[in-house]
Amino acid sequence: MSSQAFRGPEETSVNPELQVLMHAVSSCAGVAVQQLLKQNPALVKEKGWHGQTALHRACLSGDGAMVRLLLEYGADPNATNDFLETPVHYASKRGIPTLVHILAQAGGRLDVKDKSGKTAVHNAAQTGSVYMLQYLEEKGFGFRDVDNSLQSPLHCVCSFGHLEAFKYLLRKGRSDPRQGDSKGDTPLHICVREGYAHGSWLLINYLGLECLHVKNNLGQTPLDIIKQFDTSKKTGHSQLLPLLTELSKMSQNSKVQGPNQLWYFHLLMPTVVYAFAVLLALNVFPNYQGIIFVLALAYIIKSAMKASHRLNHVSRWANPLFAGTFCAGMLHTMLVYYWNIPNYLPHQILLYISIICNIFQLYLYYKLITVDPGVVKTGELNEKTRQPVTLSDLCDKNSTMELFCHECEIVRSKVTKHCKLCDLCYYRMDHHCLFLLKCVAYNNHARFVWFLIETAFVMSMFVFQAYLYVKSKYPEKPYKTMIPDMFWDDCWILSMVFLNVGSIIWAISLIKYQLDVVARGHTTYFQQKISTLTAVDKLFNVLYFLRGRAVYITDFEFDEKEKQYPTQKGYPVQPAYPVQNV
Repeated sequence: MSSQAFRGPEETSVNPELQVLMHAVSSCAGVAVQQLLKQNPALVKEKGWHGQTALHRACLSGDGAMVRLLLEYGADPNATNDFLETPVHYASKRGIPTLVHILAQAGGRLDVKDKSGKTAVHNAAQTGSVYMLQYLEEKGFGFRDVDNSLQSPLHCVCSFGHLEAFKYLLRKGRSDPRQGDSKGDTPLHICVREGYAHGSWLLINYLGLECLHVKNNLGQTPLDIIKQFDTSKKTGHSQLLPLLTELSKMSQNSKVQGPNQLWYFHLLMPTVVYAFAVLLALNVFPNYQGIIFVLALAYIIKSAMKASHRLNHVSRWANPLFAGTFCAGMLHTMLVYYWNIPNYLPHQILLYISIICNIFQLYLYYKLITVDPGVVKTGELNEKTRQPVTLSDLCDKNSTMELFCHECEIVRSKVTKHCKLCDLCYYRMDHHCLFLLKCVAYNNHARFVWFLIETAFVMSMFVFQAYLYVKSKYPEKPYKTMIPDMFWDDCWILSMVFLNVGSIIWAISLIKYQLDVVARGHTTYFQQKISTLTAVDKLFNVLYFLRGRAVYITDFEFDEKEKQYPTQKGYPVQPAYPVQNV
């Protein structure tokens, strides 16, 4: 990073040697810094622009090695600049707990306030670093202290719209969301002013509807504030105005209701729309069946293409449209089959086979959506103390902070992933399945693949028996004339055949992909580019997996430095947590 990014007009009068040192620190030039300090050790304590020391600059750059080097040469971890900010303040602004941990080990104080009354906690909140907030909590700091403007860390988070830090401070009662600052603004007032719609929703759910009637020093409620803005300029404001207007009319004792109607509409819409098309086609417009089914399918497909993973609502609930579409496909396939096809089957045994296959398919589907996929609720254990590993332990080992899940507040293993839609951590997570509204992980991964295989088989059975139906009902017609006739007179079956054929192709490609991933001992999310497994290893992986056991060997633990796999072949890789087997 160039020193020009930090240099101001007053810096021209600074000691030239100090300017060179500052530039070397900002550029992370460790050798140059060592040479300068060996020639003039006093430089490490000199102050430059706005009272910054070289240690301030190193913390601002976020270079842990440079911070250690300067401390070795006698840098003062409690030196203050013109704003009474110490290197700890700078490190907390960067949101890097490792830097603060290094400073604390060197005697740096974590409780110092700057001129505005802000501590390291306030700076971490402004940055939105949950890692930094967690580290400070482990060191005994709370989140209810206020600065000179009477703002708590929660006020700071709301001003900048940091979602993860916002949820962290609300969790476990860490902050008081009712607290007002020097202007009388509560966190909700600030969220509304900044157009932070989702944060406002979370606060209203947390506090209840009475928070909408709290006034600041100007006598303004959150609704009064939102009315001052042009809602056409910011999405958050446009979402909040109708929401706050509606909620403000409700009794303060009423419970806040989520978008239940919208959620159920997306879930049931595909089934209902297609059922309505069936009723119209069979009973009202029997000669225009093709047009009716095309319009129904077009509407469902268009809705699915426009849909995202979450509802278009400030609650950000998971969108069930894809799950509803999948259920509609299964239901209507069974309906059209058992309603029309059995009378045309040459052998009744085909009907019995279909019934058994459907029952098994529904059983697997029920288990998939009800069985725990492999939720991880406790973190990794320290090998020596047998206590859960903390974020401070990660700082000691200089490990990546990403191992700490700021939602579940645990230090997870390298093959554990947090799902933002489920809001849970899963061991050996594969993916979040939108068609199941459920994650696929260690406990249900094998069952998921078996479900794909069973579903592909059921759909193939349906297509085959639909073929028998067509041959029996239209015995003498060629396909060129038969398909147009079915489009107008028998489109329910025709449409389901085309949908099932497309689904079979998709299911087979997905099964192939899943088995390929499993063969390498991976999951969809956790994959390595390099693999040295033999064909026999891969075969054993698939066999172990399909039997509901841990894979035979994995190369998750490939060591890029040593270029080798520490995992021994011949020993199934066991889970790091007591998750239930399949």
